[in-house]
Amino acid sequence: MIDYDDLARAARYNDAEAEEVGLDGWCQRHGIDLTDLLRMAEQRALRIAYMSDGRDPTKLPRDKPVPVPLSARARKQMSLFQSAVIDGFAIGVQSRHDSSHDIPGIDPNPRED
Repeated sequence: MIDYDDLARAARYNDAEAEEVGLDGWCQRHGIDLTDLLRMAEQRALRIAYMSDGRDPTKLPRDKPVPVPLSARARKQMSLFQSAVIDGFAIGVQSRHDSSHDIPGIDPNPRED
């Protein structure tokens, strides 16, 4: 099980690694497509921003893309939300990597290209 201490350690490690190699380098080290990560984070941030405006994202159509109206305040917060999503994702990746050394069938070494 991944606990708080594992997550905190992963966060500290990711902060140091990001300062060293940046987000692009971090993605390369962990075998993650940067464009896809940014796209996913933008979509999650959009959902958070929409909810911060007091709107219900379940009311949006799911079968087609539609413009999502946001207040000026929510638009300003998008980059903060996107950064938080990426940070949480990175902590999860690092935590899984750190805890996978003892899990059969999980390669503890991320891909390096």
